[in-house]
Amino acid sequence: MIESGEFPESSSSFKEERPEIAWYKVVGMRNIVTHEYATVDPSVVWAALEHDFPTIDRSVFGGER
Repeated sequence: MIESGEFPESSSSFKEERPEIAWYKVVGMRNIVTHEYATVDPSVVWAALEHDFPTIDRSVFGGER
């Protein structure tokens, strides 16, 4: 999740090639998890990992992990 949130910050063309992903949400989640971890609700993170992350992971890494 953290790696996926770092990719779009480093390359605008990377984001443009994957318009199906709401990058502002990915980056926002990454920022909260890495900087505000003491206030994170684990159930929210788990829900994002179960429901949203598989699509992001396939788009970013091609499902090769």
